[in-house]
Amino acid sequence: MILLIAKSVSMLYLIPMNTDFTIRRMELSDIDDLIALGAAIEWKMIPENWLLTLEPFPEHCFVAIADGKLAGSAVSCCYDGKHAVISKVIVEKPCRRRGIAMNLMQRVMASYPRGTSFLLDSSPYGIELYRKLGFSEMEFPRIRKLRTFDFQLCPEDKAELAIPLEKTDLQEISALDFQVSRMDRSRILRKYFDAAPELAFKVVNESKITGFCLGNRSGICREICPLIADGTVAAKTLFLKSVMADENHGIIVDIPACHAELISFLESRSMTLLMELVRMKKGNAPFYVPQHYFSLLGSNLG
Repeated sequence: MILLIAKSVSMLYLIPMNTDFTIRRMELSDIDDLIALGAAIEWKMIPENWLLTLEPFPEHCFVAIADGKLAGSAVSCCYDGKHAVISKVIVEKPCRRRGIAMNLMQRVMASYPRGTSFLLDSSPYGIELYRKLGFSEMEFPRIRKLRTFDFQLCPEDKAELAIPLEKTDLQEISALDFQVSRMDRSRILRKYFDAAPELAFKVVNESKITGFCLGNRSGICREICPLIADGTVAAKTLFLKSVMADENHGIIVDIPACHAELISFLESRSMTLLMELVRMKKGNAPFYVPQHYFSLLGSNLG
């Protein structure tokens, strides 16, 4: 295969010349096709799933066109101007093994300046592709994606320790989030809070916030994310409080496997494993602190 060196702002990639597909920037007009793309691999999405990254980061979101239709996608968001999270790397089954996923990844990475680090959560099927692109597994527990459409609350469930989060708390929880993620994610935390303040809760000890959770309704299931706490008791309390605030929706969470006690509790309340994910990095990705990170910000956002 003949190869052409393609140069972006400051990064070089090898791009096949004789491809039978094209890669272009994602557009708002692609939303219906993107929802259909997700449905083809049993990812049930709504427009907000895509808009969460497309609206603030359009320059880092791409689609593949093959056989006259949209056949693949990859999106990305960026924190601190130097840490990028890549997600929704999807290729419809009839178009796989044609280099589409690799080209999408290359275009996403080429849209950033030199020195940017990259982070993603991979299913077991994507690990080899990402390794070819220079990614390696992080020293981070496997991530268990759990879901239920009927969370089982019990009469003995108590959540009095968790109280509503207020807008004036955003600076404090952003600082707490930074201690865990090592990235300034205050922008997305504020967006989550503004969209669903009724799902935001905190635990306070001696006038200091020691744990919090936010909620996100950008899909067919509500995400309880992120959930950061100083221990499992507080994490469980925050989770239950969020469920009690909105019992009429399915729930989906990404939980590091090191939190076996919380996972066991959630499985006892009808949550089941959808898939296991592996956190991978390329470059100097930040070091997360999983011991206090009970529910991730979602595989879209790190």
